[in-house]
Amino acid sequence: MEKRAIDVAKALVRLSALTIFELRGEWRRLHRMPPPMRLSRDLLIRGIIYQLQERAYGGLSKAAARKLEQAAAGPPRRGAAKPTPSVFLEARHAARAGVARGHPHGPHPC
Repeated sequence: MEKRAIDVAKALVRLSALTIFELRGEWRRLHRMPPPMRLSRDLLIRGIIYQLQERAYGGLSKAAARKLEQAAAGPPRRGAAKPTPSVFLEARHAARAGVARGHPHGPHPC
C-alpha cells in the first residue's frame, strides 16, 4: 500500500473513535464551514474522509466537475436547443425508410 492510502486508512480508524461533537469540529477544520444540520455520524465520517482523500489524491477532473455543475443546474430552459442523440435520429430515419418501401410493420399499401 502506498503512503497516501495508509494515511487515509489511519485517519479512518482515528475518526471512528471520535464523538459526534469531535467529528463536527473536524468537519469545520477541513471544510472551513459548519456541517449541515442533523448530519448523521456516518455521513460526517464519509464527508471528512472524502475531503482527506481529495487532498491526498487530488480532486475531480475539470471535465467531471463541469458535468456535475451542469447536472446540478437542472434541465435546459424552454427554447434552448436540445441535443438530439444520433442513435434516435438513425432509428427514426430507418423507420421512415421502411414505411416508404411498404415494410410489413408499416402501413399496409392499398
